[in-house]
Amino acid sequence: MQSINLYTAEFQPDRSPLRAGQMLLACAAFCLLLVLVSLWYRSGTSELAGELEALSGDNLRLAVERDALARASNGADAESLASELAQVRALIKDRLALADMLAREDMGNAGGFSAQLVALARLSEPSLSLSEFSLSDAGRYVTLEGLTAEPAAVPRYLERLQGEDAFAGSAFGVLSLAPDDGKGYPFAVKAPAAGGSSESR
Repeated sequence: MQSINLYTAEFQPDRSPLRAGQMLLACAAFCLLLVLVSLWYRSGTSELAGELEALSGDNLRLAVERDALARASNGADAESLASELAQVRALIKDRLALADMLAREDMGNAGGFSAQLVALARLSEPSLSLSEFSLSDAGRYVTLEGLTAEPAAVPRYLERLQGEDAFAGSAFGVLSLAPDDGKGYPFAVKAPAAGGSSESR
């Protein structure tokens, strides 16, 4: 029977320190790892710095746009307020004028001009056409302008109008008749005075 002694020196594990070559390889690997980590960190830092700079630029641009919008909003509000103020002042002026009219009980021509307009149309002359008429100062003054093919038709028309009850209190003024311009005789009846309210066509 043969026996083997495992505690002899040849069978014991090698516990000698690392050799110089192995230590150099380990140091080189460690330095390379440090360099790679440093490069990665620097790259990440550069990217973060670029993003930070871009965000700062965006914040500055947004701040400028915000200030511009605020100024534009303030200007629009001022214009809107000025417009509303002008409308309120006009409304107050109209109401004061109405109150003054009611206080003086001066309502002008309360009956309107319908009777005069009907008479102008009903008594029309075939050879006469009106281009413009006005009823001034609540219908007290009448102005007529137009064209006629027969000069005598104008006085005849005015005489018939003056016979109407609608024109009983109206003044027609002076008749002027221009010479024939090839298209007829232009005429005008100018009121002696003009004032107050009027309706014209």
